[in-house]
Amino acid sequence: MKISALIALLMMMSSSPTFAESLDIPHISVTGQSSKSIAPDELTWRISIRNLDKETSQVAKQHSQSVDSVLKYLMAQGIAQKNIQTTQMQLAENRKYEKSSTIIDGYFANSQIVFKLTDLDNYLTLWNGLAKFSEVSTSGINFGHSQAKSFKSELQQQALLNAREKAAQMAATLDMKLGKPLAIEELSWSPQPRAEVMRMADSGGSQQALAAGMIEFSESMKVVFRIE
Repeated sequence: MKISALIALLMMMSSSPTFAESLDIPHISVTGQSSKSIAPDELTWRISIRNLDKETSQVAKQHSQSVDSVLKYLMAQGIAQKNIQTTQMQLAENRKYEKSSTIIDGYFANSQIVFKLTDLDNYLTLWNGLAKFSEVSTSGINFGHSQAKSFKSELQQQALLNAREKAAQMAATLDMKLGKPLAIEELSWSPQPRAEVMRMADSGGSQQALAAGMIEFSESMKVVFRIE
């Protein structure tokens, strides 16, 4: 049986949280861990576009124009259309709290645009360009890596090897022999990038650096081994 198929089978067997504890054979349960830090190579950016007006027809028209202008700007900067998504569109009353009461002060239209930047060197250009749209603000940015899936597979294997090494050392200490794995459970997969929330503002010619930092990828696997 191939290793990948064996892992899948064992993980299915261990779907019950009490599987390892209910085994009526000598066994040892260990947790293997693996992690790595790597510089991000992509940035997911979420921006909000908000328009206000006294009439719904006018705010809807203004908002459509604003969204269209921002989308055209992003694509002109080389952001692929497949990496741009418009979400959370709203058209509603603009309510304000004044003098202990809530009043309706016109209407607002709001949309969010999520896009992925794959060339981090273009960050400052985009920042300054988007700052020119008065109706645009940022909801947040998240750093990521294009090879995250392959990192998961790599770290999963390393975590399994770490678990086997731990179990072998424990079994040897007790003068026992480590047998085959009986169950495997993935406890966590955790890419932890930095995130920032910022308001669009014209930089006034000053250079705003992008501090991308590092992304910490980690994998944790629980393995139950037979001991003899």
